[in-house]
Amino acid sequence: MGANRAVAPGPDTGAEVGASIEGEPLDFEKLRRKAVLIADMGERMQASAPPDVAKHFRTVLKAIDTSAGHLKPGAKTRDVVDPVYGERNRPAFDTVNDCDCGAALQGKA
Repeated sequence: MGANRAVAPGPDTGAEVGASIEGEPLDFEKLRRKAVLIADMGERMQASAPPDVAKHFRTVLKAIDTSAGHLKPGAKTRDVVDPVYGERNRPAFDTVNDCDCGAALQGKA
């Protein structure tokens, strides 16, 4: 298992989603910044991914973008959560999570 795996949101993001479900306010700006950082990392990792995995990166990056686009007051939790944690995109996230595409993050791609 490589250290540079996964572009899926980290555990702290999951905790923030859980807090929102409990009715706690979210820091939308902070979450959007995280989404941009995750997407940037994913784009760099996609460059070093095998072709069969690269197509899944496109799905994951689109899901992150879709989710981030709903990070605003009044948004439905489902609109933010489903693109990233829903069943529809789960196979793509699983494939990307299993890919050790960290060379791009280490400046080797």
